[in-house]
Amino acid sequence: MKRGLLISLFLHSLVILLMLGSKPQQQAQEAFEITFEEQGEFENKGKEQEIAIKELGDGEGEPPTNFYWGVGVEGYYTSEGFFIGSVATGYPADLAGLGPGDTITLINGEPAGSGDGLRGDGPKKLVLTILRKGAIIIVNLERGKVYY
Repeated sequence: MKRGLLISLFLHSLVILLMLGSKPQQQAQEAFEITFEEQGEFENKGKEQEIAIKELGDGEGEPPTNFYWGVGVEGYYTSEGFFIGSVATGYPADLAGLGPGDTITLINGEPAGSGDGLRGDGPKKLVLTILRKGAIIIVNLERGKVYY
């Protein structure tokens, strides 16, 4: 178990270094600055999720019953990964600070698109490697119920 985790972390780090190219310190600093600057914007999203779920209900206070387990993004696959076109307000991707224009390159250390797990059966913790404006960002989130 520990050996597999170490190998996974090593491969994840190697892919990130390869993606960073010749300026890893500068890009890592830019990724930190972007994450730090946007942190305040995403602190109180829990209430927004409650509101979003109530808005999807039957109008009489009952929450919707149709859902899938996911992170609340729509987009498409490119050669770099999963390009995010839109993010549903109040769901895991939104709460974690993801936005349109971000590209998910790795999911739990595996290339996005290889049975990736953005959707699946039940909740699952995910470690996403995000490419945002040339910077690499690591995001931890958990799949949740996405109502439709």
